Amino acid sequence: MYCRDPLNSDDCKLMEAYIGTSCGDGKICLYGKCVSVPFAPQVDETCLFGDTKEDHCKSLISKFVGNCYQKAHYDLCCGTCNNMSRPIIGCEYGDKKENCQTYHCAKEKETCCGTCNYGTPFTPITRRNIAMRPTSAKPLLIRRSPKVARDCEPGDLDLRPELCYGLSVCMDQFFLCCEHCSKHFKLTTTTTISPDACLDTRFDLLSELCTSISICKTDRGYCCKYCARMEKYSVTITTKSTSPK
Repeated sequence: MYCRDPLNSDDCKLMEAYIGTSCGDGKICLYGKCVSVPFAPQVDETCLFGDTKEDHCKSLISKFVGNCYQKAHYDLCCGTCNNMSRPIIGCEYGDKKENCQTYHCAKEKETCCGTCNYGTPFTPITRRNIAMRPTSAKPLLIRRSPKVARDCEPGDLDLRPELCYGLSVCMDQFFLCCEHCSKHFKLTTTTTISPDACLDTRFDLLSELCTSISICKTDRGYCCKYCARMEKYSVTITTKSTSPK
């Protein structure tokens, strides 16, 4: 993603986004890729990161909310514009020109829709703006013996790519996500898989899960930073776990 250079406000640099950065509606950045996950925030893809110039937006939009109709202004101040919008189709930001009066309503009701109270109300979309796991809907789980995992051959593709995120699927459903799991785990003849799936120990993907060292045995990839820190000071953590028989 492009990030503004703090040393030069007129310059942007292409950088790999932090793990967990929103990159779309229900999507996060994970090791340089934008992936869909059920616990990702639901966001407005036209305004992922809010205002570009916060101070400028406060003065520009407070002076005349109708400035939000202009794409150039909306792109810079989408956060402020969204906060000021109202659920009226075609009149989300009120009058489209300044100094509208009621006598304009006879011929310019669409332009002066705020003053003329013109437009069709609608029910706005309610989005989840913080990451959370689903509490009702669960992905389809197909239970099989761990021996089935050895059906994966080099080059096999994911059978159910919509399930192939995170690491827990690799513990009991490896055969559904051969390509995904082979990137993180090495399968042996005894079905022993290593939980060491961290490519970067500077971050925790889901910090709310990183409260017990047991996570390092099952879903280590979610808590890379936490597990690295715990291993440094703990002598009880194991480096390998064996799938249940």
